[in-house]
Parts: sequence; C-alpha cells; structure tokens
Amino acid sequence: MTDLFGQPTQTPAPGQRRRKGGICRGKRFMEVAGREQVSLEIRCVDDMVPEDAPVRVLADVMDAIKYSALEAKYPGGGRPAYPPDLLCKLWVYAFMRGVRSARELSRRLETDLGFMWLAGELRIDHATLSDFRRRCGGGLKEVFAETVVLGVEAGLVQLAHVAIDGTKIAAHSARRMLTGEKLESAMGRLDRKIEELLAEADEADAAEDAALGSSRGDEIPEKLRRAEGRRAVLKEAKARLEREKLDRISVTDPEAPLQKTQDGKRAGYNCQAAVDATAGFVVAETTTVAQHDHNQFIGVAEAVVETTGVVPSEFSADSGYQSVETLEGLEARPEWNAYVFPQPVPEAEKHRLTYNDMEYDAETDTFRCPGEGVLAFGKVVTLRDLPKREYRAKTRMCKGCALRGRCLKGKASRRTILVPPHAELLAQMRGKTSSEAGKAARQLRKCTVERVFGVMKAQMGLRHFLLRGLEGAGVEFRLAAIATNIGKLVRHRMACAACAEAGAGP
Repeated sequence: MTDLFGQPTQTPAPGQRRRKGGICRGKRFMEVAGREQVSLEIRCVDDMVPEDAPVRVLADVMDAIKYSALEAKYPGGGRPAYPPDLLCKLWVYAFMRGVRSARELSRRLETDLGFMWLAGELRIDHATLSDFRRRCGGGLKEVFAETVVLGVEAGLVQLAHVAIDGTKIAAHSARRMLTGEKLESAMGRLDRKIEELLAEADEADAAEDAALGSSRGDEIPEKLRRAEGRRAVLKEAKARLEREKLDRISVTDPEAPLQKTQDGKRAGYNCQAAVDATAGFVVAETTTVAQHDHNQFIGVAEAVVETTGVVPSEFSADSGYQSVETLEGLEARPEWNAYVFPQPVPEAEKHRLTYNDMEYDAETDTFRCPGEGVLAFGKVVTLRDLPKREYRAKTRMCKGCALRGRCLKGKASRRTILVPPHAELLAQMRGKTSSEAGKAARQLRKCTVERVFGVMKAQMGLRHFLLRGLEGAGVEFRLAAIATNIGKLVRHRMACAACAEAGAGP
C-alpha cells in the first residue's frame, strides 16, 4: 500500500496503534498474567484495609469492652473455641453492614476484606456463628451496658432528655395464624395423610426389600416422619392455644402473639428502646410479647437508671404509655420528670365537648354538661385492656340542647362518654405536657427514638426476625442496639481524629 506520493505506508502490527508522524510502538493494553502462574508474595493481613477504614476504629472501640459474661459461657476443655470477643465483633460489624444471616456472614469471611481483616482471615462456619448468637444472648446484656458506659465517657450520652418508645417487628413465621378450629382441621388432614402413607408403605414392602440392599427394610419412610413431626407441632400449638386462652396462634413461632405492624396484623414482638437525645444513643432496650405499650414505661425507665446510675433530667413517651400503672408509677417517683404526651386531637374534634368540660358530682356519680344535662353511670367498658366507666345522657335532654352540634357525632341521639379510672392523673399530665417545657420536650422527642428505629429497619434490615422465640428475637434486637451504639462511637472517634489532624483539636 502506498500514500499519495507513491511511498509505501507502514501497517500497524497487532497490538500497535497509529499516531501522528508514525506508529506508536507501545502496547494498547497491559498483559494479564495467567491464573495458573505461580508467584511468591509476602503479604500481611493488616494491609487488607486502609489505615482510616471504619472497621479498624470499630475494633479499637470494641477492644475497650469487657467480655467476661460471654467468656463465662465457655467452660473450656476439648478443642479450643473461637474467642467470644471476636465473634461478638463480627456480629456487630455484620449488623452495621446490614448482614443478619449466619450463612451470609460466613460467606463474607471469605469474600469481604473488612470481615477478613477483622477475623484475621479465619474461616468460621455458619453453625458456629449461629450457635454463638443463640447461646450468648444473656452475655450480650453486659456488652450493651458497656457501650452505654463508653457513650457516657465520650460525651454522647448526657441524659438531659431520654425518649422511650416501642416498635412492632414481625416474627420469623407465616403471616397466617391459626384458630383452634383450623388447627383441628389441619390435624385431621395430617391423620388422613399418615394413614395413606402407612398403607403405601405396607403395599411397597416386598418391592422395597429387593431394592434396599443392606438396609433392614423396616425404616420409617421420610414422608411419614415429616407428617408425624408436623402433627406433633400442631398438637403442641393447640395445647398452648388452649392453655393461654388465645384466639390465634402461629405454628412456626408459638411464642409470638398477633401484633399490629406496618404490614398489617401478623405474629411478632414488641421491642422497646430508650434513646438519649444528645446523639441518639440507645441507653436501654427490651423485647416483650405485650401487644400494647401500656405497662412498659416504668420497666424501661428503671433499666435506664440501672444501666447509667443516674436519673435523666426528663423522660418522654407517647400516648400509648398513658396507663394507670404508668401514671401511678410516676406519681410514686417524684424525682422522675416525665412527659407522657396525650393523643393529638384532630382539628375536626377540637371544638367537641369532652368529659373534661363537664362537672363531676361524686355523691351521685354523675356528670353535668354545659347544657345542664346530666349523664348517669351505665356500665364498665373494656377497651384495649383498659376498663372505662360509661356515662349516658337521656335522649330527651340532648334533643333540644343548644350545644348539640358540639356534643354529638353523626346520627347519635344522646351523648355517651367513657371515663378512665385515672382521669385525674391524665388531667395533671395533660396540664404538664401543655406547658412550655412540655412543648419543647415534644419537639425534641420527634427526632430522637423514631430515627433509631428507622435506621434499624432500613439500614440493618430489621423488619422481621430471623430467630424464633422470644429469646431469639431479644438477641437480634439487642445486637441491633449494640450496633447502633458502636456505630455512633466509631463516627465520633473518626470525627475527632479528623479534627485533630486538621489542627482544630478534638
């Protein structure tokens, strides 16, 4: 090939590229060594992650924690066990990374540099990781308390305001819960299935004897074992349902009661947390089977005082905690400055008259409304496990009343009010929460505990539990609380280190 002047041109060889004034003799692409090539490399585990990696800070933070309660679970003897502090660090780091499955954590120990560095390149099987999480739930309470102490020392926990709230988390079970009738029906179907399997086994004996070889030939078929095991589970669930007088029960997790969650009604647990408003630090946690928050406030607040050794300047909680036990407990503890906020009144209901606008006569046990009508006691009504006294007015009194529009709803012909037994305590709390200090506490609470629950569910994936039973659910929620606190300590130390490096001081 020639150019315009008849001179021969140079054709680029494979791997070369043309450039102005000639051919570039360099290679376009680097050569990749073959996978079968043997190399000698001096490698250090500490070089796996950068010097400023968060996992390094996590290891430093958790090295300051005492693990005596976890170590007590290992009596010794036999093959040496994996250090419990290492397993705890792995689980906390896993929750911070949104990993909650033991199998996935075991895979990360082979593929993720952060996990590999933290474990020193140990390969730990999922059974060991799962057994640790199951066995050491009680020991994790001490680890959680240690994180709170570290938060106090770092200034992240100041106990100026502690917000208490609960969240419902679904159990590891089927959404559908069975009644007693459905359990009986399921057991009947299994009985028929077992009879069919037994008949099939009898008919196939001769053919199986010829095919089984060294087996005895009288083994119980696998299908029959599964059916009989399933029937035993159903029988146990039915006995529990009758013993505890429940309406429905989950067969796969009988300990989980029916809860109202964001995804509808399903088996689950009620997880309570107390969060310090300074940095969103969890200072107390618990997991219960209670379907309401009514009686949880005092126990959680006492856990805060026990863990920190200090009574916070103020507590706050929503209307779900306005029970008789809570308000009477607060009255017996005057040193606790607590705000239990009432349910917000809708705009359309603000003009409506309530029993607070009426005058009560203790001698006759009646209420007199502003329209001069009298509401007499009728009966006791139980709503959400709380008994309330019902008072009714006569129809003729309300028929021509000038305040009828502010008193009755819809097509009602007479006014009825429900008065809780702790109405006086509610009125006192309502006055306290409506003060300037109460309004400030309400605003502070809005951005405290709900944010922690949001992080647990959105980033850690704690929308449903993987472990069954109350104990298993409690372990998972406790690990999530520990991971929340450790994450805040890690970010605090990294921020202090960045400020020190910039010359601004901690």
